[in-house]
Amino acid sequence: GASAAERRRRRQAASGEEGPGPEEGQGRGAPLLRPARTTRSHDVVRSEEELQAVIKQLEEEERTHKSARYIAAQAATVPGQWLPSEAPSRRYRSTNLLVPDPRKADKDRRARTAWSAAERALFADRFVAAPKNWRKIAQGLEWRTPADCVFFYYLHKNRLDLKARLRAAQGTRGRGRPPGTGPGTARSGA
Repeated sequence: GASAAERRRRRQAASGEEGPGPEEGQGRGAPLLRPARTTRSHDVVRSEEELQAVIKQLEEEERTHKSARYIAAQAATVPGQWLPSEAPSRRYRSTNLLVPDPRKADKDRRARTAWSAAERALFADRFVAAPKNWRKIAQGLEWRTPADCVFFYYLHKNRLDLKARLRAAQGTRGRGRPPGTGPGTARSGA
C-alpha cells in the first residue's frame, strides 16, 4: 500500500504533468521529483516503461522490507540443543506433601488426636447442651478445634449413642414430640 500522495505523484509522472516544486510557494513548472531510492541522485520518469520499472522496483523493495521485518518480529529464537551427555545432571524433585515414613506419621497423628475418656464424656455433655454447635462444643474442650469435634462426632456418634442422649435430655421422642403425644396416643382432658 502506497500513500495517496505517492500514488498522485505516480499518476502525474505517468501523464507528463509537472507538480509543485520541492519547496512551498513554487508554482507549476517545476519538474516532479521523488526522494532518491536508488543510487542515482534523482528519479525522473520519461516513459511508461520506466514508470512500470520504478513501480515494480518500489513494490519489490517494500515486499522484501516488510517480509524481513515480519520475520524478525514473528520468528522464535531456537535455543541451543543439548546432547544427552551435556544435559544437566540435577533435576528438580518436588517434595511437596512427601511423607517420608507414613506408618510413623499415622501413629503420631493417632497419638495427637486420641480422645481421653474425660474428653469423650465432656464432648457428650456439651453436645447435649448445644447439639452440633461445634464452636461451643470446642470451647469447652481444651486443645480441640471445631473441626476435631466434627470429625469425632461422625466417627463415634453410633458408639456414644448421642441421639438417644439428646432425646432423653430434651424430653422428646421422634420429631420433637413430647412423650405420650404421638399419633397413636389418646389425649386426656377432652
